[in-house]
Amino acid sequence: MAKKAHTARTALDDALAGTLDQLTSDKGHQVVGIAVLESWRFVTDAPSNLQASLLMRAAEDFHPKIRRMRFLEHKVLAAARLEAEQPVELDIKSRLPQHIGRDILAKLLSWSARARITLGVGESIHGEGLLDCKDILQKWSACFSLDDANSAVAWITWSPLAEAIVAGSWSVDVTPVTRMTIWDGAVSAQRPVSPSAGMLKALLDQPVDVHHPQLLDGVAVSPKHLVRDPPKCFTKAFSPSHMVNSMRATQAVASQKDASDNADANLRFWYPDDYEHRRKAFKDANHIMPSRNTLERSRVRFDIACMLEWRARRAESGPTWRYISIDASPQRPGTEILVQVERVILQDDILVIDGKPKVEIRRMPIIVLGHGRCGLADKVQASQHQTWLEYGPSLERVRQANYDVRQVLTDMGVEVGIADYADASQICCPSVGQLGEAAAVQESPAWLFPLALYIPGPQHIICGVLKDSVESLPWWPAWTSSAKTVC
Repeated sequence: MAKKAHTARTALDDALAGTLDQLTSDKGHQVVGIAVLESWRFVTDAPSNLQASLLMRAAEDFHPKIRRMRFLEHKVLAAARLEAEQPVELDIKSRLPQHIGRDILAKLLSWSARARITLGVGESIHGEGLLDCKDILQKWSACFSLDDANSAVAWITWSPLAEAIVAGSWSVDVTPVTRMTIWDGAVSAQRPVSPSAGMLKALLDQPVDVHHPQLLDGVAVSPKHLVRDPPKCFTKAFSPSHMVNSMRATQAVASQKDASDNADANLRFWYPDDYEHRRKAFKDANHIMPSRNTLERSRVRFDIACMLEWRARRAESGPTWRYISIDASPQRPGTEILVQVERVILQDDILVIDGKPKVEIRRMPIIVLGHGRCGLADKVQASQHQTWLEYGPSLERVRQANYDVRQVLTDMGVEVGIADYADASQICCPSVGQLGEAAAVQESPAWLFPLALYIPGPQHIICGVLKDSVESLPWWPAWTSSAKTVC
């Protein structure tokens, strides 16, 4: 056994309190517990902890001839150990893990299987004793917005590792990714929550420099992550923090192609005496402004990350008041861009006597309306899709976000009807079925924004009053016709 693999085995044996050898015997397929795992995370800079690093090194030692191996990381968010192992008949080769997982979960519920929560939601230092799996699933579903029918999969792994995960002593699992596993479909067959084949190929193609934690006197120490030197190819690799700083520095630049010149001008402004020396040192360390294409691609990824972060923050921040503004801007003939801006105030901030409540202004994802898709129904669907991206993924959260709206500010055109539209959130978001939402669907509100008032902009009101007043004059139609003829 290689040294690095032996280190991983020793750490797993310690997590299992020295019972690893007793668990390696072949007992057939068994269900030892239930757990909530993070779908996947690309390991591009550093593993999340020492356990993930040990598994990755063991896989690399087991396949020494594979030079390009990438990894997906799956964190364990919650775990529970079954009272007794449940033997099951699994036909792994002919059935998908999600189908097997649904059958196993149905059997556990029908058997009234009991388990003890060992990690995550519901864990107690004194222990809550054995609970029914149904009660545990309800605890986890309320916290993680899970759907037990669609999210249950059979997580197939080595029996000692499975025992350590459900015991709460091992907090991560990894999936090696190679070209062969993508071609054979092994990743999608064993991990139904894995990325698409295209994303996995992109992970294999990009240069990845993984910094493993080092063991010093039994303590894991992570090396300082710096911007890497450019590889021996055309593409330059940058760390995520470097890309975020680059986008922050260029947010006021009119054109991304001028970003590099703008950065040089700022460097010359702050350091006029040794500008050239600093510029050369930064360039040698690959601390340069990324190209226009790299910045534009990174902005898309950054927007996606911000949307997911906003979902998590709003799920924990409590009730809010939302004031939204919606308007569409015509572009070339037949095409419009729908923009929605929201101003969010936490209701708890209103109770603060000293100081003003904090108002967070946020521009929601921009949507392009194509030719023939600029009617009221299309704009309602687009606005709800924007809300789902920011406040989803469940239908209940989308409706709660609509319920928090107190004002809809727009012009006096087609967008007027959005404020007083009937509730169409379930139709606009058909793929967001979540556990416990049957009651929410039955108690559907009558209106899309039940507590909101439609308010047109002041300039639109003045324009409308002037238009109605002038058109009521008896000589206006003849004068307008003559004026158009002259023009």
